[in-house]
Amino acid sequence: MKRKLVICALIASMALAAVGCGDGGSVSENNTDAAACAPAEGKSEFTADDLAVTYNDVTIKAGDDISVLDSLGEPTSYSENPGDGNEIYKNYTYGDDDLLIAAKGSKDGDFKIDSINILGDKPKFMNGIKFGATSEAVLTALGEPDSKDEYECGGSKQATYNYNSKETQLNISFDNNKVNGISIYPNK
Repeated sequence: MKRKLVICALIASMALAAVGCGDGGSVSENNTDAAACAPAEGKSEFTADDLAVTYNDVTIKAGDDISVLDSLGEPTSYSENPGDGNEIYKNYTYGDDDLLIAAKGSKDGDFKIDSINILGDKPKFMNGIKFGATSEAVLTALGEPDSKDEYECGGSKQATYNYNSKETQLNISFDNNKVNGISIYPNK
């Protein structure tokens, strides 16, 4: 059941990241107005350095070259998927699905970290925010999000807080008011 809820939260978080939905802080149920879904820089002031993740004493940032992953040792799982044209996506999982990292690059070999997803309590993140923290703790540490989305999935109350800055996008997913996923993306 926990895995199903995490998957629901990740899908919702990635969908929001892909379209940049949000109206600067309102709660939405199902925003289907295409004009309201334009990618926009929010009021958040985070940099890639602010949103660094530490795992096994290695610091990782969205946009880093994937060579930083060599310091983490062997991933528990790895896959590659073709993208459009010359693109390739590499997906790495560490621990018991605690940390998922996706890298995007070309067949020529230049790969950068495209997303970092925290799904367990081993990775360390900014301001003491961690897996299982309450939404109140997140609001105290980070302030109001640029947008938030609330919904139900599998009978559980879910929410995603979205923080957008010039450099990065941060999505924090909640299951019944507890953090169950943190996703970090470079803004393109």
